[in-house]
Amino acid sequence: MEFPNLFSPITINGMALKNRIVMPAMHLGYTSEGEVTDRLVDFYTLRARGGVGLIIVGGCSIDEHGGMASMICISDDRFIPGLERLASAVKGEGAKVAAQLYQAGRYTHSSMIGGEKPISSSAVRSRLTGEIPRALKLEEIPAVQDAFSEAAIRAKKAGFDAVEILGSAGYLICQFLSPLTNLREKVGVDLFNITGGWHETRVPQLTTFVPRKGFAYLAQGVKSAVSVPVIASNRINDPCLGEEIIRNGGADMVAMARGLLADPYLPDKAGEGKTDQIYHCVACNQECLDNIFELKPVGCLVNPRAGKEGEIVITSPARAKKVLVVGGGLAGMKAACTASERGHRVTLVERSGQLGGQILLNRNIPGREEMVTAATDLINNLKALNVDLILRKGVDYQFIKERAPDAVVLATGARPSLPDIPGIENQNVVPAWDLLSGKPIVGKKVVIVGGNAVGLETALYLANQGTISPEVLHFLVTNRAETWDTIEQLVSKGNKEITVLEMTKKVGQDIGKSTRWTVMAELRRLGVRVITGAR
Repeated sequence: MEFPNLFSPITINGMALKNRIVMPAMHLGYTSEGEVTDRLVDFYTLRARGGVGLIIVGGCSIDEHGGMASMICISDDRFIPGLERLASAVKGEGAKVAAQLYQAGRYTHSSMIGGEKPISSSAVRSRLTGEIPRALKLEEIPAVQDAFSEAAIRAKKAGFDAVEILGSAGYLICQFLSPLTNLREKVGVDLFNITGGWHETRVPQLTTFVPRKGFAYLAQGVKSAVSVPVIASNRINDPCLGEEIIRNGGADMVAMARGLLADPYLPDKAGEGKTDQIYHCVACNQECLDNIFELKPVGCLVNPRAGKEGEIVITSPARAKKVLVVGGGLAGMKAACTASERGHRVTLVERSGQLGGQILLNRNIPGREEMVTAATDLINNLKALNVDLILRKGVDYQFIKERAPDAVVLATGARPSLPDIPGIENQNVVPAWDLLSGKPIVGKKVVIVGGNAVGLETALYLANQGTISPEVLHFLVTNRAETWDTIEQLVSKGNKEITVLEMTKKVGQDIGKSTRWTVMAELRRLGVRVITGAR
Protein backbone atom coordinates (compact mmCIF):
# COMPACT_ATOMS: atom_id res chain seq x y z
CA MET A 1 0.00 0.00 0.00
CA GLU A 2 1.17 3.52 -0.75
CA PHE A 3 0.77 6.49 1.61
CA PRO A 4 0.80 9.67 -0.50
CA ASN A 5 -0.92 11.76 2.18
CA LEU A 6 0.82 10.39 5.25
CA PHE A 7 4.24 10.92 3.71
CA SER A 8 3.60 14.29 2.12
CA PRO A 9 5.55 17.21 3.66
CA ILE A 10 3.88 19.93 5.70
CA THR A 11 5.12 23.28 7.01
CA ILE A 12 4.02 24.64 10.40
CA ASN A 13 4.88 28.34 10.73
CA GLY A 14 8.15 27.87 8.91
CA MET A 15 8.98 24.45 10.41
CA ALA A 16 9.17 22.00 7.52
CA LEU A 17 8.26 18.39 8.35
CA LYS A 18 9.09 15.54 5.97
CA ASN A 19 5.88 13.62 6.78
CA ARG A 20 2.68 13.79 8.84
CA ILE A 21 3.65 11.26 11.57
CA VAL A 22 4.09 12.71 15.05
CA MET A 23 5.42 11.01 18.16
CA PRO A 24 3.61 12.92 20.92
CA ALA A 25 4.94 13.40 24.44
CA MET A 26 5.14 10.34 26.68
CA HIS A 27 6.17 10.16 30.33
CA LEU A 28 8.97 7.61 30.13
CA GLY A 29 10.57 7.68 33.58
CA TYR A 30 14.10 7.77 32.19
CA THR A 31 15.25 10.98 33.94
CA SER A 32 15.32 10.43 37.69
CA GLU A 33 16.96 13.79 38.46
CA GLY A 34 15.30 15.78 35.67
CA GLU A 35 18.52 15.80 33.63
CA VAL A 36 18.61 14.35 30.11
CA THR A 37 20.19 10.88 30.28
CA ASP A 38 21.88 8.61 27.76
CA ARG A 39 18.85 6.35 28.02
CA LEU A 40 16.53 9.16 26.96
CA VAL A 41 18.79 10.23 24.09
CA ASP A 42 19.13 6.63 22.84
CA PHE A 43 15.36 6.14 22.98
CA TYR A 44 14.44 9.22 20.95
CA THR A 45 17.39 8.93 18.56
CA LEU A 46 16.18 5.51 17.42
CA ARG A 47 12.63 6.84 16.86
CA ALA A 48 14.04 9.71 14.78
CA ARG A 49 16.17 7.25 12.82
CA GLY A 50 13.01 5.20 12.16
CA GLY A 51 11.56 7.99 10.03
CA VAL A 52 9.07 9.95 12.17
CA GLY A 53 8.50 13.55 11.10
CA LEU A 54 8.12 15.27 14.48
CA ILE A 55 8.98 14.13 18.00
CA ILE A 56 7.43 15.95 20.96
CA VAL A 57 9.51 15.36 24.08
CA GLY A 58 7.89 15.58 27.46
CA GLY A 59 6.39 16.42 29.71
CA CYS A 60 9.09 18.95 30.51
CA SER A 61 8.47 20.50 33.93
CA ILE A 62 8.51 24.31 33.75
CA ASP A 63 8.88 24.81 37.52
CA GLU A 64 9.39 22.94 40.76
CA HIS A 65 5.71 23.12 41.78
CA GLY A 66 3.99 20.99 39.18
CA GLY A 67 6.25 18.20 38.06
CA MET A 68 6.41 14.48 38.61
CA ALA A 69 9.18 12.13 39.62
CA SER A 70 11.51 11.04 36.79
CA MET A 71 10.30 13.80 34.45
CA ILE A 72 12.49 15.95 32.20
CA CYS A 73 13.10 19.42 33.64
CA ILE A 74 13.25 22.66 31.67
CA SER A 75 12.82 24.89 34.73
CA ASP A 76 16.38 26.20 34.96
CA ASP A 77 19.23 27.13 32.64
CA ARG A 78 21.37 24.32 34.07
CA PHE A 79 19.21 21.83 32.13
CA ILE A 80 19.98 23.45 28.75
CA PRO A 81 23.18 21.47 27.92
CA GLY A 82 21.39 18.13 28.30
CA LEU A 83 18.38 19.35 26.34
CA GLU A 84 20.74 20.60 23.64
CA ARG A 85 22.33 17.15 23.39
CA LEU A 86 18.89 15.55 23.01
CA ALA A 87 17.68 18.03 20.39
CA SER A 88 20.90 17.69 18.39
CA ALA A 89 20.68 13.88 18.39
CA VAL A 90 17.07 13.85 17.19
CA LYS A 91 17.62 16.48 14.50
CA GLY A 92 20.75 14.68 13.38
CA GLU A 93 18.55 11.76 12.33
CA GLY A 94 16.27 13.93 10.20
CA ALA A 95 13.32 14.57 12.54
CA LYS A 96 12.09 17.83 14.02
CA VAL A 97 11.81 18.06 17.80
CA ALA A 98 9.51 19.96 20.17
CA ALA A 99 9.41 20.26 23.97
CA GLN A 100 6.07 19.82 25.75
CA LEU A 101 5.81 22.44 28.50
CA TYR A 102 4.29 20.75 31.55
CA GLN A 103 2.65 22.02 34.74
CA ALA A 104 0.32 19.46 36.31
CA GLY A 105 -1.58 21.76 38.70
CA ARG A 106 -3.99 19.67 40.78
CA TYR A 107 -2.62 16.47 39.24
CA THR A 108 0.63 16.99 41.17
CA HIS A 109 1.18 14.84 44.24
CA SER A 110 2.20 16.98 47.22
CA SER A 111 4.78 14.33 48.15
CA MET A 112 6.65 15.16 44.93
CA ILE A 113 6.94 18.87 45.69
CA GLY A 114 8.17 18.77 49.25
CA GLY A 115 4.76 18.47 50.88
CA GLU A 116 3.47 21.75 49.45
CA LYS A 117 -0.10 22.00 48.22
CA PRO A 118 -0.39 21.77 44.42
CA ILE A 119 -1.72 24.86 42.65
CA SER A 120 -4.81 25.12 40.45
CA SER A 121 -7.47 27.50 39.23
CA SER A 122 -9.67 26.65 42.24
CA ALA A 123 -9.55 24.45 45.34
CA VAL A 124 -11.39 21.51 43.74
CA ARG A 125 -10.36 18.03 44.87
CA SER A 126 -8.46 15.91 42.36
CA ARG A 127 -9.88 12.43 41.91
CA LEU A 128 -6.51 11.37 40.48
CA THR A 129 -4.49 12.21 43.60
CA GLY A 130 -7.22 12.52 46.21
CA GLU A 131 -5.79 15.91 47.27
CA ILE A 132 -7.29 19.39 47.34
CA PRO A 133 -5.06 22.00 45.65
CA ARG A 134 -4.86 25.63 46.61
CA ALA A 135 -6.27 28.25 44.26
CA LEU A 136 -3.70 30.53 42.65
CA LYS A 137 -4.01 34.13 43.73
CA LEU A 138 -4.44 36.68 40.97
CA GLU A 139 -1.04 38.18 41.69
CA GLU A 140 0.60 34.73 41.39
CA ILE A 141 -0.65 33.98 37.88
CA PRO A 142 1.89 36.19 36.03
CA ALA A 143 4.73 34.20 37.61
CA VAL A 144 3.29 30.98 36.20
CA GLN A 145 2.94 32.61 32.80
CA ASP A 146 6.55 33.76 33.04
CA ALA A 147 7.64 30.21 33.87
CA PHE A 148 6.06 28.96 30.65
CA SER A 149 7.70 31.76 28.66
CA GLU A 150 11.13 31.18 30.20
CA ALA A 151 10.84 27.43 29.55
CA ALA A 152 10.03 28.15 25.89
CA ILE A 153 13.13 30.36 25.63
CA ARG A 154 15.27 27.56 27.11
CA ALA A 155 13.85 25.14 24.56
CA LYS A 156 14.81 27.51 21.75
CA LYS A 157 18.31 28.00 23.19
CA ALA A 158 18.70 24.22 23.38
CA GLY A 159 17.88 23.89 19.68
CA PHE A 160 14.31 22.64 19.81
CA ASP A 161 12.23 23.47 16.75
CA ALA A 162 9.00 24.13 18.68
CA VAL A 163 7.24 23.92 22.02
CA GLU A 164 3.90 22.30 22.79
CA ILE A 165 1.86 23.99 25.52
CA LEU A 166 0.02 21.26 27.42
CA GLY A 167 -3.54 22.54 27.67
CA SER A 168 -5.33 19.19 27.78
CA ALA A 169 -5.76 16.00 29.83
CA GLY A 170 -6.65 17.86 33.02
CA TYR A 171 -3.32 19.64 33.67
CA LEU A 172 -2.96 23.23 34.90
CA ILE A 173 -3.97 25.18 31.78
CA CYS A 174 -6.87 22.78 31.19
CA GLN A 175 -7.96 23.43 34.78
CA PHE A 176 -8.34 27.13 33.94
CA LEU A 177 -10.28 26.31 30.78
CA SER A 178 -12.82 23.95 32.36
CA PRO A 179 -15.86 25.05 34.37
CA LEU A 180 -15.44 21.86 36.42
CA THR A 181 -12.22 23.10 37.96
CA ASN A 182 -12.38 26.88 37.49
CA LEU A 183 -15.02 28.37 39.71
CA ARG A 184 -14.02 32.09 39.23
CA GLU A 185 -15.24 33.50 36.19
CA LYS A 186 -6.41 35.79 20.83
CA VAL A 187 -3.12 33.95 21.14
CA GLY A 188 -0.90 32.70 18.25
CA VAL A 189 -1.42 28.93 18.04
CA ASP A 190 0.28 27.25 15.06
CA LEU A 191 -0.84 23.64 15.57
CA PHE A 192 -3.51 21.85 17.63
CA ASN A 193 -2.89 18.35 19.03
CA ILE A 194 -6.28 16.89 19.97
CA THR A 195 -6.59 14.15 22.59
CA GLY A 196 -9.61 12.40 24.08
CA GLY A 197 -10.04 13.46 27.69
CA TRP A 198 -8.77 13.93 31.21
CA HIS A 199 -7.12 11.33 33.41
CA GLU A 200 -10.25 11.47 35.54
CA THR A 201 -12.66 10.67 32.71
CA ARG A 202 -14.87 7.63 33.04
CA VAL A 203 -14.54 7.08 29.28
CA PRO A 204 -11.57 4.81 28.42
CA GLN A 205 -8.85 6.66 26.49
CA LEU A 206 -5.99 4.27 25.78
CA THR A 207 -7.00 0.68 26.59
CA THR A 208 -7.99 -2.09 24.21
CA PHE A 209 -11.64 -1.19 24.84
CA VAL A 210 -11.07 1.95 22.73
CA PRO A 211 -11.42 1.13 19.03
CA ARG A 212 -8.64 2.18 16.70
CA LYS A 213 -8.85 5.91 15.87
CA GLY A 214 -11.78 6.10 18.31
CA PHE A 215 -11.25 9.81 19.04
CA ALA A 216 -10.25 11.01 15.56
CA TYR A 217 -13.68 12.62 15.25
CA LEU A 218 -12.61 15.20 17.84
CA ALA A 219 -9.74 16.36 15.63
CA GLN A 220 -12.10 16.57 12.70
CA GLY A 221 -14.42 18.79 14.71
CA VAL A 222 -11.59 21.12 15.70
CA LYS A 223 -10.24 21.19 12.14
CA SER A 224 -13.61 22.39 10.89
CA ALA A 225 -13.36 25.42 13.20
CA VAL A 226 -9.73 26.53 12.87
CA SER A 227 -7.45 27.59 10.04
CA VAL A 228 -4.21 26.02 11.29
CA PRO A 229 -3.16 22.33 11.10
CA VAL A 230 -4.61 19.77 13.51
CA ILE A 231 -3.17 16.48 14.85
CA ALA A 232 -5.43 13.49 15.56
CA SER A 233 -4.41 11.34 18.56
CA ASN A 234 -5.30 8.25 20.60
CA ARG A 235 -5.19 4.63 19.40
CA ILE A 236 -3.74 5.34 15.95
CA ASN A 237 -1.28 2.46 15.73
CA ASP A 238 -1.09 1.77 12.01
CA PRO A 239 -0.02 3.91 9.00
CA CYS A 240 -3.10 2.80 7.07
CA LEU A 241 -5.26 4.51 9.70
CA GLY A 242 -3.14 7.65 9.48
CA GLU A 243 -3.39 7.73 5.70
CA GLU A 244 -7.16 7.30 5.88
CA ILE A 245 -7.63 10.10 8.44
CA ILE A 246 -5.56 12.59 6.45
CA ARG A 247 -6.97 11.55 3.06
CA ASN A 248 -10.55 11.99 4.30
CA GLY A 249 -9.83 15.42 5.78
CA GLY A 250 -10.15 14.35 9.41
CA ALA A 251 -6.81 15.89 10.40
CA ASP A 252 -3.58 17.20 8.90
CA MET A 253 -1.26 14.96 10.93
CA VAL A 254 -1.50 11.90 13.18
CA ALA A 255 0.12 11.17 16.55
CA MET A 256 1.52 7.71 17.26
CA ALA A 257 3.08 7.62 20.73
CA ARG A 258 2.83 3.99 21.75
CA GLY A 259 2.91 2.94 18.11
CA LEU A 260 6.48 4.25 17.92
CA LEU A 261 7.27 2.82 21.34
CA ALA A 262 6.36 -0.62 19.96
CA ASP A 263 8.17 -0.14 16.64
CA PRO A 264 10.59 2.77 16.15
CA TYR A 265 10.85 1.89 12.46
CA LEU A 266 7.10 2.10 11.79
CA PRO A 267 7.46 5.12 9.43
CA ASP A 268 10.32 3.61 7.42
CA LYS A 269 8.59 0.22 7.13
CA ALA A 270 5.46 1.94 5.83
CA GLY A 271 7.45 4.03 3.36
CA GLU A 272 9.28 0.95 2.09
CA GLY A 273 6.10 -1.06 1.56
CA LYS A 274 6.73 -3.37 4.53
CA THR A 275 3.58 -2.62 6.51
CA ASP A 276 3.12 -6.34 7.23
CA GLN A 277 6.39 -6.26 9.21
CA ILE A 278 5.33 -3.46 11.60
CA TYR A 279 5.08 -4.42 15.27
CA HIS A 280 1.87 -2.72 16.39
CA CYS A 281 1.00 -1.34 19.79
CA VAL A 282 -1.79 -3.54 21.18
CA ALA A 283 -2.93 -1.02 23.84
CA CYS A 284 -2.23 -3.44 26.70
CA ASN A 285 -0.66 -0.65 28.83
CA GLN A 286 1.23 -3.31 30.80
CA GLU A 287 4.73 -1.87 30.42
CA CYS A 288 3.99 1.77 29.57
CA LEU A 289 1.13 3.45 31.43
CA ASP A 290 0.94 0.86 34.21
CA ASN A 291 4.66 1.27 34.87
CA ILE A 292 4.26 5.04 35.18
CA PHE A 293 1.53 4.59 37.80
CA GLU A 294 4.02 2.47 39.77
CA LEU A 295 6.82 5.04 39.24
CA LYS A 296 8.77 2.61 37.06
CA PRO A 297 10.49 3.33 33.72
CA VAL A 298 8.47 2.69 30.58
CA GLY A 299 8.92 -0.52 28.60
CA CYS A 300 6.81 -2.34 26.00
CA LEU A 301 5.16 -5.76 25.82
CA VAL A 302 5.96 -6.21 22.12
CA ASN A 303 9.34 -4.42 22.11
CA PRO A 304 11.78 -5.63 24.80
CA ARG A 305 14.38 -3.07 23.65
CA ALA A 306 12.13 -0.09 24.43
CA GLY A 307 13.99 2.12 26.89
CA LYS A 308 17.08 -0.09 26.62
CA GLU A 309 18.26 0.93 23.17
CA GLY A 310 21.79 1.66 24.38
CA GLU A 311 21.89 -1.46 26.54
CA ILE A 312 20.49 -4.09 24.14
CA VAL A 313 22.26 -3.65 20.83
CA ILE A 314 21.53 -6.13 18.02
CA THR A 315 24.85 -7.00 16.39
CA SER A 316 26.03 -9.61 13.89
CA PRO A 317 27.61 -12.68 15.53
CA ALA A 318 31.16 -13.79 14.87
CA ARG A 319 29.74 -17.09 13.59
CA ALA A 320 26.23 -17.89 12.41
CA LYS A 321 24.76 -20.67 14.54
CA LYS A 322 21.96 -23.20 14.18
CA VAL A 323 19.31 -22.20 16.70
CA LEU A 324 16.31 -24.36 17.63
CA VAL A 325 13.38 -22.61 19.31
CA VAL A 326 10.84 -24.89 20.99
CA GLY A 327 7.42 -23.26 21.38
CA GLY A 328 5.50 -20.93 19.07
CA GLY A 329 3.97 -18.48 21.55
CA LEU A 330 4.99 -14.82 21.76
CA ALA A 331 8.24 -15.54 23.61
CA GLY A 332 9.34 -18.26 21.21
CA MET A 333 8.48 -16.24 18.12
CA LYS A 334 10.26 -13.14 19.43
CA ALA A 335 13.35 -15.18 20.27
CA ALA A 336 13.31 -16.70 16.76
CA CYS A 337 12.92 -13.28 15.11
CA THR A 338 15.74 -11.76 17.16
CA ALA A 339 18.13 -14.64 16.49
CA SER A 340 17.34 -14.51 12.78
CA GLU A 341 17.79 -10.72 12.63
CA ARG A 342 21.28 -11.24 14.06
CA GLY A 343 22.12 -13.66 11.24
CA HIS A 344 21.62 -17.07 12.84
CA ARG A 345 19.87 -19.98 11.07
CA VAL A 346 16.69 -20.53 13.05
CA THR A 347 14.15 -23.32 13.24
CA LEU A 348 11.00 -22.90 15.34
CA VAL A 349 8.96 -25.95 16.34
CA GLU A 350 5.39 -25.79 17.67
CA ARG A 351 3.46 -28.84 18.84
CA SER A 352 0.03 -27.49 17.86
CA GLY A 353 -1.13 -26.62 14.39
CA GLN A 354 -0.86 -22.85 14.81
CA LEU A 355 1.49 -20.18 16.12
CA GLY A 356 0.50 -17.70 18.82
CA GLY A 357 -0.01 -19.71 21.98
CA GLN A 358 -2.15 -18.36 24.81
CA ILE A 359 -2.42 -14.86 23.32
CA LEU A 360 -4.86 -16.25 20.73
CA LEU A 361 -7.44 -16.80 23.49
CA ASN A 362 -8.00 -13.04 23.45
CA ARG A 363 -9.69 -13.12 20.05
CA ASN A 364 -12.95 -14.21 21.68
CA ILE A 365 -12.82 -11.71 24.56
CA PRO A 366 -14.70 -8.45 23.82
CA GLY A 367 -12.33 -5.50 24.05
CA ARG A 368 -9.23 -7.72 24.02
CA GLU A 369 -9.18 -8.75 20.36
CA GLU A 370 -6.34 -6.31 19.64
CA MET A 371 -3.94 -8.53 21.64
CA VAL A 372 -3.99 -11.10 18.84
CA THR A 373 -2.24 -8.51 16.65
CA ALA A 374 0.96 -9.18 18.64
CA ALA A 375 0.96 -12.77 17.38
CA THR A 376 0.08 -11.79 13.80
CA ASP A 377 2.96 -9.30 13.64
CA LEU A 378 5.47 -11.88 14.86
CA ILE A 379 4.22 -14.48 12.38
CA ASN A 380 4.62 -11.99 9.54
CA ASN A 381 8.17 -11.20 10.64
CA LEU A 382 9.07 -14.87 10.99
CA LYS A 383 8.05 -15.38 7.37
CA ALA A 384 9.89 -12.27 6.17
CA LEU A 385 13.03 -13.51 7.95
CA ASN A 386 12.67 -16.99 6.38
CA VAL A 387 12.65 -18.78 9.74
CA ASP A 388 12.09 -22.51 9.27
CA LEU A 389 8.69 -23.28 10.81
CA ILE A 390 7.64 -26.79 11.84
CA LEU A 391 4.08 -27.23 13.17
CA ARG A 392 2.31 -30.24 14.72
CA LYS A 393 5.58 -31.62 15.99
CA GLY A 394 6.63 -32.43 19.55
CA VAL A 395 10.30 -32.10 20.46
CA ASP A 396 12.19 -34.87 22.23
CA TYR A 397 15.81 -35.84 22.75
CA GLN A 398 15.98 -37.74 19.47
CA PHE A 399 14.64 -34.76 17.49
CA ILE A 400 17.24 -32.45 19.03
CA LYS A 401 20.01 -34.99 18.42
CA GLU A 402 19.07 -35.30 14.76
CA ARG A 403 18.92 -31.53 14.26
CA ALA A 404 22.20 -30.97 16.12
CA PRO A 405 21.60 -27.27 16.91
CA ASP A 406 24.25 -25.04 18.48
CA ALA A 407 21.64 -23.61 20.86
CA VAL A 408 18.15 -24.52 22.04
CA VAL A 409 15.63 -21.98 23.31
CA LEU A 410 12.82 -23.45 25.42
CA ALA A 411 9.64 -21.35 25.23
CA THR A 412 6.96 -23.95 25.84
CA GLY A 413 4.68 -21.74 27.94
CA ALA A 414 2.39 -22.75 30.80
CA ARG A 415 -0.62 -24.97 31.37
CA PRO A 416 -3.76 -24.17 33.38
CA SER A 417 -4.01 -25.74 36.82
CA LEU A 418 -7.21 -27.15 38.26
CA PRO A 419 -8.00 -26.54 41.96
CA ASP A 420 -8.54 -29.49 44.27
CA ILE A 421 -12.32 -29.15 44.66
CA PRO A 422 -14.70 -32.12 45.05
CA GLY A 423 -16.64 -32.59 41.82
CA ILE A 424 -14.00 -30.91 39.65
CA GLU A 425 -14.10 -33.92 37.32
CA ASN A 426 -17.80 -33.31 36.60
CA GLN A 427 -18.61 -32.77 32.93
CA ASN A 428 -20.23 -29.42 33.78
CA VAL A 429 -16.84 -28.08 34.94
CA VAL A 430 -14.98 -26.43 32.07
CA PRO A 431 -11.42 -24.99 32.15
CA ALA A 432 -11.37 -21.32 31.13
CA TRP A 433 -8.83 -21.91 28.35
CA ASP A 434 -11.09 -24.51 26.75
CA LEU A 435 -14.05 -22.18 26.97
CA LEU A 436 -12.16 -19.23 25.44
CA SER A 437 -10.98 -21.52 22.65
CA GLY A 438 -14.64 -21.89 21.67
CA LYS A 439 -14.81 -25.63 22.32
CA PRO A 440 -17.51 -26.38 24.93
CA ILE A 441 -20.95 -24.81 25.14
CA VAL A 442 -22.18 -23.77 28.59
CA GLY A 443 -25.68 -23.25 29.91
CA LYS A 444 -27.51 -20.12 31.02
CA LYS A 445 -26.26 -19.98 34.62
CA VAL A 446 -22.48 -19.97 34.96
CA VAL A 447 -20.22 -19.70 38.00
CA ILE A 448 -16.61 -18.69 37.35
CA VAL A 449 -14.16 -19.78 40.06
CA GLY A 450 -11.33 -17.27 40.27
CA GLY A 451 -11.54 -13.49 39.90
CA ASN A 452 -8.20 -12.52 38.42
CA ALA A 453 -7.60 -11.58 34.77
CA VAL A 454 -8.52 -14.94 33.22
CA GLY A 455 -11.70 -15.25 35.27
CA LEU A 456 -12.90 -11.71 34.61
CA GLU A 457 -12.11 -11.89 30.89
CA THR A 458 -13.97 -15.20 30.69
CA ALA A 459 -16.91 -13.43 32.35
CA LEU A 460 -16.76 -10.72 29.66
CA TYR A 461 -16.75 -13.37 26.95
CA LEU A 462 -19.84 -15.11 28.35
CA ALA A 463 -21.75 -11.99 29.40
CA ASN A 464 -21.54 -10.55 25.88
CA GLN A 465 -23.19 -13.61 24.37
CA GLY A 466 -26.67 -12.62 23.24
CA THR A 467 -25.97 -8.88 23.00
CA ILE A 468 -26.30 -7.16 19.63
CA SER A 469 -23.30 -6.69 17.35
CA PRO A 470 -21.82 -3.28 16.42
CA GLU A 471 -23.32 -3.66 12.94
CA VAL A 472 -26.83 -4.22 14.32
CA LEU A 473 -26.32 -1.33 16.76
CA HIS A 474 -25.39 0.98 13.86
CA PHE A 475 -28.42 -0.17 11.89
CA LEU A 476 -30.85 0.40 14.77
CA VAL A 477 -29.42 3.84 15.64
CA THR A 478 -29.25 5.21 12.10
CA ASN A 479 -32.78 4.04 11.32
CA ARG A 480 -34.16 4.97 14.74
CA ALA A 481 -35.69 1.51 14.83
CA GLU A 482 -35.80 1.32 18.64
CA THR A 483 -35.87 3.71 21.56
CA TRP A 484 -32.53 4.54 23.13
CA ASP A 485 -33.51 2.72 26.34
CA THR A 486 -34.19 -0.43 24.35
CA ILE A 487 -30.92 -0.10 22.44
CA GLU A 488 -28.97 0.27 25.69
CA GLN A 489 -30.61 -2.89 26.98
CA LEU A 490 -29.83 -4.81 23.79
CA VAL A 491 -26.18 -3.77 24.03
CA SER A 492 -25.83 -4.61 27.74
CA LYS A 493 -28.09 -7.61 28.37
CA GLY A 494 -26.92 -11.02 27.19
CA ASN A 495 -28.52 -14.44 27.57
CA LYS A 496 -26.52 -15.73 30.53
CA GLU A 497 -26.39 -15.17 34.28
CA ILE A 498 -22.74 -14.92 35.29
CA THR A 499 -21.31 -15.05 38.84
CA VAL A 500 -17.60 -14.67 39.60
CA LEU A 501 -16.25 -16.10 42.88
CA GLU A 502 -12.93 -14.86 44.28
CA MET A 503 -11.46 -15.99 47.59
CA THR A 504 -9.53 -12.76 48.27
CA LYS A 505 -11.08 -9.39 49.06
CA LYS A 506 -10.43 -7.89 45.62
CA VAL A 507 -10.83 -9.13 42.07
CA GLY A 508 -8.57 -8.34 39.13
CA GLN A 509 -5.44 -7.87 41.21
CA ASP A 510 -3.22 -9.00 38.34
CA ILE A 511 -4.72 -6.45 35.93
CA GLY A 512 -2.86 -3.15 35.53
CA LYS A 513 -4.24 0.00 37.15
CA SER A 514 -4.93 1.69 33.80
CA THR A 515 -7.06 -1.22 32.57
CA ARG A 516 -8.69 -2.78 35.64
CA TRP A 517 -11.29 -0.04 36.09
CA THR A 518 -12.44 -0.41 32.47
CA VAL A 519 -12.84 -4.17 32.92
CA MET A 520 -14.85 -3.66 36.11
CA ALA A 521 -17.03 -1.04 34.41
CA GLU A 522 -17.80 -3.47 31.59
CA LEU A 523 -18.70 -6.24 34.04
CA ARG A 524 -21.09 -3.89 35.88
CA ARG A 525 -22.66 -2.79 32.59
CA LEU A 526 -23.22 -6.40 31.58
CA GLY A 527 -24.75 -7.34 34.94
CA VAL A 528 -22.03 -9.78 36.05
CA ARG A 529 -22.27 -10.61 39.76
CA VAL A 530 -18.95 -10.57 41.61
CA ILE A 531 -18.57 -12.20 45.05
CA THR A 532 -15.31 -11.77 46.96
CA GLY A 533 -14.06 -13.57 50.08
CA ALA A 534 -15.67 -16.79 48.83
CA ARG A 535 -14.24 -20.33 48.63
